[in-house]
Parts: sequence; structure tokens; C-alpha cells
Amino acid sequence: MIRNEITSDPVLIDRLFHSAYSTIRNHPFSPFKTGEKMASVDTAWLRMEHSTNLMMINGLMMFKERLDMPRLRQILIDRLMSHDRFRQIAADPLGSPRWVPDPDFHPDNHLQTIGLPAPYGKAELEQAVSDIMSSPLDVSRPLWKVFHVDNYEGGSALIFKFHHCLGDGIALIRLLLSVTDEEEAEHNFTPSGGTTGRRNNQIVDRAAGPGDIPRVLASALKIGLMPRDLDTPFRGQLGVRKSAKWSDAIPLEHFKQIGQNNNATLNDVLLTILTGAIRSYLLHHDIDLNAGGIRVTVPVNLRREGKDPLLGNRFGLVFMILPVTLPTFAERLEAVKAEMDRIKKSHEAVAALGILKLMGNLPLVMEDMLVDYLSSKVTAVVTNVPGPLKKLHLAGSTIDKMMFWVPKTGALGLGISLFSYAGEVMVGLSADRGLVPDPDRLIGFFNSELISVTGLPVE
Repeated sequence: MIRNEITSDPVLIDRLFHSAYSTIRNHPFSPFKTGEKMASVDTAWLRMEHSTNLMMINGLMMFKERLDMPRLRQILIDRLMSHDRFRQIAADPLGSPRWVPDPDFHPDNHLQTIGLPAPYGKAELEQAVSDIMSSPLDVSRPLWKVFHVDNYEGGSALIFKFHHCLGDGIALIRLLLSVTDEEEAEHNFTPSGGTTGRRNNQIVDRAAGPGDIPRVLASALKIGLMPRDLDTPFRGQLGVRKSAKWSDAIPLEHFKQIGQNNNATLNDVLLTILTGAIRSYLLHHDIDLNAGGIRVTVPVNLRREGKDPLLGNRFGLVFMILPVTLPTFAERLEAVKAEMDRIKKSHEAVAALGILKLMGNLPLVMEDMLVDYLSSKVTAVVTNVPGPLKKLHLAGSTIDKMMFWVPKTGALGLGISLFSYAGEVMVGLSADRGLVPDPDRLIGFFNSELISVTGLPVE
């Protein structure tokens, strides 16, 4: 059982962080002028962390049977810890970060078995994930950890916690797929998605070249000049405690059928249903929607197949308006399609990647100011990742369900993950407990919106 050891005093946590930082800096085996210099965009994500908004990517695998832990441990040693990054410390995090080998590295520092309290079900697992999501990693060690839950609904669960500086969500999901028993699993992972109807599901053209520099610079200027977003309960003064939630699995076919009937991509449909859910949530909380839609950031994979390294951050962000003011699904779908068509013609994602690289080269105080400035222009982070089409196995056990959660920056208190796996879709929420005390309500509105469109049961 996880003890509640998370302090509610952000100042104390910051002091603990800086104390650990000083310990690393003075460690005789961690000289800061040696090792591999951290890439600027990875540096940006490392230094973006605050005690009330940890820059972690959290993942979950659920199994109906008990895992063979000795076998799993050896697999993680062979397939995960074989990568240098998982045996290296992010040295001098507040100065000029470098990747330095951990002289005291041991696999068991990064593998921990925990137990759930009775009745060992979803609510207890959600609380465990929430506790882990709210807790910082030990900065004196490589920035990742795996928690084995040995008593979830008669089976097992694995909770993965990776710092964003190790890699973006696509890179880390691919890495996790490479750990599974299916040798080709990561190669069958298609982060750009497929199509439904006649529309293309690709969000951006990644082939920006030298001739596109003026348009990329124009997009960067446009990002900087965007107005502050509508005030909602999803942005504000953050606390330490976070809530991790996820929906029941929903048949992917429900969403595909809607897309085929409306010449819309799977991405269009998911975002439109999500827009309806957010609209219902805001109306429930008496938020005036007459001021217009809300803006969210959507991560976009910019990794070049066969050219970019497996790990590290190689993604941009697009800034999308969700038309929460529109009263009907049909109107919202047309608006989402138009917005996605605009984004596909823009260079926002490449421009945002350039901004992130710039942040990693700025003094820390200036990076903090820029993060706060940009986060005021959006309400939440939304990511939609198509996962493997078939169920995978790990250490001989079937992975029944998978979920992950994205980090938020600045004062953002809500991250929304849409993840498909083996013919099913799940919605994951990472919410600040003070700003969003009822995240289950938002998931309920998502289910209600889907039912109202299809007339079909969610399960």
C-alpha cells in the first residue's frame, strides 16, 4: 500500500529539489564538464518542472493474471536498461545539463512492488497512479521508475513513470512496445494514425525545409501574439496533488462509424466528442461560453523515421480551438474539421519545436517567464495516440488494457489522453485536484456525448 508521503507545501518540495540538486552537483563521480550535453529541447522539458506541475509521462498496463516478476525484471534489464539514458543521471539540471553515468546504478532502484488496499479494484489503482503521478522522481538517479502492482483485480498492473527529458510520448510509448514479447510491436505502431472516410488523418506535413523558414517564423510570431484564452476551471493556481482517471474501454468501431458517415477522420470524431464533453462540463460549472471557444495544445510527432534517435524530444505543438460554444454535434464536427484543415496547412508544430529549442538555451528565469506567458494562451493539453491494433504480451502475460497521461506546463491543470489499443479507445485525464475536483464527471460527459451521437451503449 502506498503511504501518503506527499507534502502539501510546494515551497518545501522546491527546497528538497534544490537540496538534491546540490548533492548531485557536488558528487565526485558527477563532474559537470564531462558526459554528454543534453539537447536544448530536452533541457527545456527538464527545467520546466515545478513542484506543482511535474514534467512526467506516466503509463499504465493492466493484466488479468499475475506477472512473473523475475522474468519481467530480466526483460526490463535487457530491453529497457540497455539504453544509456536509463542508466544516466541528468547532471547539473539548473545549469548546463549533461547526461552522466550513474555510478551507483542498480536495477532495483527503479523497480518497486506495491500493493493496493481492499477491494483491489479500479478506484484503488486510480489512487495509486494519482499518488505516483503527484510524486517527484529522485533527481540523484536516472529519471524513471516502474511500479509493479501485484494485486489488481486478481491480476497485476505496471505503472511507468518517465521524465519528459528522456523523450516525448511517442518515443517512450515506442520504447515500451519494444519491451513486449512481440519483436515487431514498435514497428507496427503508427502515431500519425490512419484514415476514415476520404479525409487524411495526418495532422501536419513534417517535411519543412529551408524554403519554409519565412512561414515557420510567421507561425512562431502568430503563436506569440495569440490572445489569452478564456478563463475556465482548468487553469489557475495549482497544487501538488493530481488525480489520474481513465474511462472504460469503448469499441473503436463506434468512432469509425461516425467518421464514415460524416467524411471525417477518427481524429476529427474523437476531438468533436471531447469538445461536446468539455462544453457540458463548463456549462455544469456555470461558465459563460459566449466569449468563444477554448484553445488547447495538441502534441504532433515530428520524428523522422530512420533519421532521428529513438529517444529525446522530437515533437511540436499545434494550437487548436475547440468550438465549445456550438450547441450541436454536427456544428462542432464541421468546426473541428475546418480547424484541422487550417492546422494541416500551417507550420505551427515546427515553429513550436523551434520555440522549445530556444527555451532550452535561455536562462532559467527567462524560460519560466516564457512558459507562463504561453500557457496563458491555452486551457488544456490534448493528445490522441493510436496504439497497437492487437493485444500484446509482456513476460508471457497478455496486456489487457493500456493507458498513459501527458504532463501539463505552466498553470494548466488538465491533460487529456485519447489512446486506442486492440480495437478499443480509452480516455485518460490528469487533473489538478484543486482546480478539477470532479474529473469523473468529464469522463461521464464524454460517454454521454458518444451515446447521444450513436445511440449505442459505451461498453
